[in-house]
Amino acid sequence: MSRVNTKEIDVKDKLTKGREKKEKKPTGEEESTTQESYDTKKMAVEFNQQFNRQAFTVGQQLVFNFSDQRKMLGLVVKEIEALDASSLSLEKGKQKITKIKMGVSTPNTEIVFEKAPESSVNLIGSATRSAGRQSIINPDWDFQKMGIGGLDKEFSDIFRRAFASRIFPPDLVEEMGLSHVKGILLFGPPGTGKTLMARTIGKMLNAREPQIVNGPEVLNKFVGESEANIRKLFAAAEEEQKRVGINSGLHIVIFDEIDAICKQRGTMTGGTGVHDTVVNQLLSKIDGVDQLNNILLIGMTNRRDLIDEALLRPGRLEVQMEI
Repeated sequence: MSRVNTKEIDVKDKLTKGREKKEKKPTGEEESTTQESYDTKKMAVEFNQQFNRQAFTVGQQLVFNFSDQRKMLGLVVKEIEALDASSLSLEKGKQKITKIKMGVSTPNTEIVFEKAPESSVNLIGSATRSAGRQSIINPDWDFQKMGIGGLDKEFSDIFRRAFASRIFPPDLVEEMGLSHVKGILLFGPPGTGKTLMARTIGKMLNAREPQIVNGPEVLNKFVGESEANIRKLFAAAEEEQKRVGINSGLHIVIFDEIDAICKQRGTMTGGTGVHDTVVNQLLSKIDGVDQLNNILLIGMTNRRDLIDEALLRPGRLEVQMEI
């Protein structure tokens, strides 16, 4: 049995004019996830019917006619796996799977689809990459070289409470009405490893490169600029969620000394009240009307008692760990 991981691209220009440029969206439409849902389980069945006994190589581009939506889809073969012949006599689950560069599709081939980063299609069903073996942990991460000792319980609690829901496929999470944890607060005395722990979590997760921000650096002497700095931190996550919806990747923002910008509202007298508006802006981005489900905010502080209570509620910095 072989496993083919495919990736959708737009090949309209390649077919008509031989251009190298890929189109990101159909003419006259906004760059967002299409309204039509593509059932990857049906796509896999049709793919096996159309390309039975067809040879494929990694990187090969092809056009797939999906009759259910009456659409032509551009595909790229991203990965091919096959059973090692020497392990065929073993029980299923113990058989060895190896990656190969070339293979032939059979009626038993398992097809897994994933959406290209520049694509706007909406993939659902059990034959998507997210429903397969995609891990929340970076596959290249080596826990033996983590460089942190004595915090096994803290790491275990954080991953159990903050990342359990991210193991499941996005469409299943949406169907069940679940929301991912969006915030973690690490607090405790100075020198206990809060910042090191936050940086390590950001690196080990299978997500975008984390944005690391020192709390006081957000503040600006010009009116409105502090709030604008908060909006900039979430701009990439907002853009990707609008474009690909529930299939958006995880965006991590790490706030060191978060108490510098998230003090209790109403406690700062005089001035322009910028501390209050910064807290309001942060709350609206984390859990506002157009709330994001593809972000993880990690805050560190020595003074948890100074932070506004609204940030400590469920849906905000709900996972709080004393280090």
